[in-house]
Amino acid sequence: MEQQKYEEEKKKAMSSCLATLFVLLIIGIVVGSIAYFFSLRKDAPSSEQLDITADMAEPSYQVDSVTISRLIPRFRKSHDDFTGIDYVIPKTAPIYTNQEAFYTYFQIDENNHVSNFRIRVQYTAKEWLFLQKIQFLIKEKEKEKPTRCEFNPIDVKCDNKSDIVWEWFDEPTSVTSPLITSIVNSDSVRMRYVGQQTNKEKALTPSQIQSIKETSELYRAYGGQ
Repeated sequence: MEQQKYEEEKKKAMSSCLATLFVLLIIGIVVGSIAYFFSLRKDAPSSEQLDITADMAEPSYQVDSVTISRLIPRFRKSHDDFTGIDYVIPKTAPIYTNQEAFYTYFQIDENNHVSNFRIRVQYTAKEWLFLQKIQFLIKEKEKEKPTRCEFNPIDVKCDNKSDIVWEWFDEPTSVTSPLITSIVNSDSVRMRYVGQQTNKEKALTPSQIQSIKETSELYRAYGGQ
């Protein structure tokens, strides 16, 4: 009788032990699964990290060598030894600041990557203008109404000698800006130089318009945007 009771108690103890082991096994599997899930979350890059990686990716440059070969003879390069940068400037642009000018240019690095598309304006006269902005009235091809634009320079410099004064600015712009796009597609461009003292009206010459078109086209041919 006692032997039978002992066997029953032994079976109950073994059943309890197996049940406990089973529960511990289930808990271990669940805990392990949760830990593995969070390790994947930790190792996976966030959307913000992916965006940063995308921003750091090397930009793609689509070069049009045929257009470059056609246009580059119409430009001169001004080299900066310290930076290794060349400034690509139309040959029609004056060398000296005390001459009338309106043109665009850009820079190109040692890997032929272009950037820093710029506009330079030089005004000369016998009286000060103290230029504040330039208003444009542009007659574009295939448009009935003229396009109106403004350019507000940040830093206008001034100088004079004897009875001649000159004012100029040299500032970054974009090849895709409304002003540059409109000039590239234009038949004629009228301008009003708005100053503190007075206003002066001028017009871009056909050669100046053509120069801006060619600079824009060359910049894009190098892959500039």
